[in-house]
Amino acid sequence: MRRPRVLGCVVALVITAGCSSEAPSSSPEDRTSRAPVSVDVNRVDSWWKNKPNILEVDFTNQRRARPDATVELRIGLGNHRGQVPTAAYGDDRQEDDHWKKLTLSTPRPGRIGGKKNLVTSGSFRLPLHSGPSRTRFRINPPFGPRTEGDRLPVELVFKDHGRLLGRGYLGVELEALTSTVLSQGRAVLRRDGRWTSIEAEVTNQSRSPYPKVRAQPEFTACEESDDPFEQCAFGGESTTSHVRAQWYDGKAWTDVPRKEADQGDSLIVPVGAVPAGSTKKVRLRFAASREGLGNTERLQMTFGVSGLGDGARERSVYYGDATVLALR
Repeated sequence: MRRPRVLGCVVALVITAGCSSEAPSSSPEDRTSRAPVSVDVNRVDSWWKNKPNILEVDFTNQRRARPDATVELRIGLGNHRGQVPTAAYGDDRQEDDHWKKLTLSTPRPGRIGGKKNLVTSGSFRLPLHSGPSRTRFRINPPFGPRTEGDRLPVELVFKDHGRLLGRGYLGVELEALTSTVLSQGRAVLRRDGRWTSIEAEVTNQSRSPYPKVRAQPEFTACEESDDPFEQCAFGGESTTSHVRAQWYDGKAWTDVPRKEADQGDSLIVPVGAVPAGSTKKVRLRFAASREGLGNTERLQMTFGVSGLGDGARERSVYYGDATVLALR
C-alpha cells in the first residue's frame, strides 16, 4: 500500500554462502564475515501492474575482483501461471533509454525465499570489482495481487562459475487500488467561487472486488515560486478546510462529505464498488473559500483512495502523485 510520506515496507534479507568445510560450531556472524559478497536489496514502494517498477541492489565484494561473475534474478509467480514479467537491467549510471533486456525463463517449480514456488529467472554477466557496487532492474509484472497484502517474492543470486557468492531476498507488495488524476494542464483554483473541474480514475488491479471504495482528496499549501505550476518541494500546512468540493453522483452535483481530522477537515468521496480488474472514473469540482487562504498562491492536491477487498484483512490505501493548482 502506498501512503503520502510513509512508503510500503519491504524487508530485505541478506543470505550469504559459507564453505561446505566450515565447522558446524561456527556462528552466523563468522559465516557472514567470510562471505565473498554481501547483498542489500533496497527498500521499494509497492509495484504496479503493467508498469515499469525499479528495483535497486547494492552489493559489496569483500574479496578479490572477479572478471566474469553471474547475477541471476529470480521471481516467484505463485498462482500467476503463464504470466511472466518483462525485465531489464543496468547500473546506477544507466540512462532511462539504455536499459538492457533481461529474458526471463519459462516458469518451473523451485524454491525462493526458502519456500516452494513457481519460479522464473534470468541472468547476466558482469565484472565484479572489489568493494561496493550497484545494479538496477526494471520489472513489469502483467498481473496484480489476488487481494490486498499479496507480495511478489524476488531473489538476487551472485555466482562465480557456479559457486555461490551471495544472495538477497525480498517480498514486494503488489498494489491493489490505485488512483490517477487525469491531466489538467495548468489547473487553476478560483477564489471568486467559480468551479474548477477535475477527473480522476480509480483502478482495482487485484482479483478481488472492492465493494465500498472511497476517495480522499487532500490539499496543502505550497511554497512561493516564480512558476505557479512548478512542482512543490514539499506539502505544507493543510488547507483542505478552505476548499469547497463537490462530486458528480451520476445524476447531480452534490457536496462532498467532510470528516473532522487532527489537522482540519477531511474530504470523503463515496466512489462505491470497483469490480476486480476494472477502472472507475470520478468527477469532482473545487473552488477556494473566500477566506482562510490569505496570501497563499499555490496548493498541492494529493488524491488518495482506500477500500477493503472481499476476503482481505487489511484496507488498501493509496495516494497518487501530487497535482499543483494555482490560486487566482
